[in-house]
Amino acid sequence: MPGPRRRSAATRDAYYNRTQGGVAPATDAEEPLDGETRWTDTGFGFAERQIFDADSGRWIGTGETANIDRPSGGSAPSYASTRQAQMEAQAFEREQTAASQKFQAEQERLDRSTQERMDSLRRLNDLIQQAMANQQSAREMKFNVREDPFALAGAYTGGLRGTTPVEALGNELQNFATQPLPQVPPNAGLPQINQGIQQLQGMQVPQGGGFGMAEGGTIGAEGPDFSPPGYSVIVGEGALNGDEEVVTRLNDGTVLVTPLKGGAATGATLPTPSGSFGGLSSLYSSLGFSNIPTVKNYGEGGGYSINPTMTNQGMRGPIEILNRLGIQPSLVKQAGDTKIYWRDPSGSLRHIANPNVFNQSGFDWNDVLTLQPNDFARYGAVGAPLTAPPQDVSQTRGFGPSATPFLTPYGQLLPNVYNAIGSLNFAEPWMLPSLLSAYQNAKTAGGQPIGIDPQTLMAMAQQPLPNAVPRSVLAYR
Repeated sequence: MPGPRRRSAATRDAYYNRTQGGVAPATDAEEPLDGETRWTDTGFGFAERQIFDADSGRWIGTGETANIDRPSGGSAPSYASTRQAQMEAQAFEREQTAASQKFQAEQERLDRSTQERMDSLRRLNDLIQQAMANQQSAREMKFNVREDPFALAGAYTGGLRGTTPVEALGNELQNFATQPLPQVPPNAGLPQINQGIQQLQGMQVPQGGGFGMAEGGTIGAEGPDFSPPGYSVIVGEGALNGDEEVVTRLNDGTVLVTPLKGGAATGATLPTPSGSFGGLSSLYSSLGFSNIPTVKNYGEGGGYSINPTMTNQGMRGPIEILNRLGIQPSLVKQAGDTKIYWRDPSGSLRHIANPNVFNQSGFDWNDVLTLQPNDFARYGAVGAPLTAPPQDVSQTRGFGPSATPFLTPYGQLLPNVYNAIGSLNFAEPWMLPSLLSAYQNAKTAGGQPIGIDPQTLMAMAQQPLPNAVPRSVLAYR
C-alpha cells in the first residue's frame, strides 16, 4: 500500500495561487502528511481527534473525543465514555458549588448567632442594672411604709385580725429587694442568657400606696375591706345647720337615714382614749393604770402637759404617771414662767440661759413639759444655769428612764420599753400586733416620728441587759 501523499511544491503553489493569491511561502518546518491524525484540546475538558487534509492544508475534526488526560497512543475512546466523563465533570462541579454555598451559609449562620449572643448579653446586663436599681427603690419604699394606719386603728379598737395592706406591701417589698439576680458566666450560651433575661423580665416592683378609702370601705375584725358598702347623700335644706340627714343606700338594698349633727367643728379624736384601752390594756394594767395616760399639746413650740389619769389607787398627777411609765423628760418649765430647765443626769434642774444655748444643744421646743409649781418643786432641785451646750445629753445607762415621751397619734403616753418588758414578752398572740403597732407608730410631743420597728422592739424586750441597743432609739438624754 502506498504511503501518505506529500504535496509537491508546484501543487502547493497552485493551491495558494487559487485560494490565497500568489506563491505559497517557503517554510523550513516539515509539513504534515495527508491523512495524518492528532488529538487537540478543545478547551471544554476533553480532546478532539483531527485529520490533516493535504489539499486544503487544514486539520479537520473527525467528531471523536476523549478525556483530556488520556495518554497518547492507543485507540480513541468511544463517544459514550467521553460523554460519561463530561457528565461526571459537571456533577463534580455542581458538588463543589453546593459545598461552597453550604460553607458560606454556615459562616453566615455563625455570624448571626454570634451577633445575637452579643446583643442578648448587652440586654441581660441592662436588665440586671435596672433590677438592681429597682431593688434599691424597693428598700426605700419599704422604709417609707413604716407607719401602718390600719394596724394602728386595730390597736385602739380592741386588736386587729389578719394582715394589713401596709404590712403585706412591706413583705412584698422585702421579698423583692432580697430576690437573687441571675448569675450568668461570660462564656454562657444563648439559652442560658435568654433564661436570665426571662427571669429579670418577670421581676416587677410591688406597687402599693393610696391605702385610704376615697371610694369607701370598712374596717372590721377581719381587717380592712376596700369595697364600698354603698353610697350616701345629704338631704334637707342644704345649709348644714343641723337639720339635714344623711341617706345611705347599702349594696343589699337597705336604706339608712342618719341625722347630721355637729359637735366636731374644731376637730375630734376617734376613737377616744378610753375606748382604745382594750387594745393596749396589757401595757398599763401591770403598771397599775385603769386608763391610758394622755397629754395636752399646746401647739407648735408650746410644749405639752400631762393630764391626770385614773390608777388602781385613784387619780394621779404627772409625777406619779411619769414614774410608773419610766419617763423622765429632760426639758421642763413651771406653769406661768417662761424659764426652761434642762434636767441633767444628776437630777438637777439647770436654767437654759438663752435661746441660743437651747438651739445649739439640739433641743426641741415641742419637747418642753409644763408642770404645776408643786409638781415642779418635786421634780428636782434647781442647780447652776446652763450657759453652754452640755457635753453629753445621752448619759443614761441600762434600764434608765426615757428622756422623751413616746406618744401615739392620739396623744396617749406609751410606757418606756424597759417598763413594758413583761407585757411585750408575755402578750397574748392576738394582742401582740396591737402593741407592736403602737410603738412602731409612736411620735414625740411635737409630732416627730420616733417609732421602733417590731424586730428592734422585741430584741430590746428580750435582752436581760439591753446595753447593746443604741440609746438614740429611745431618745435618751
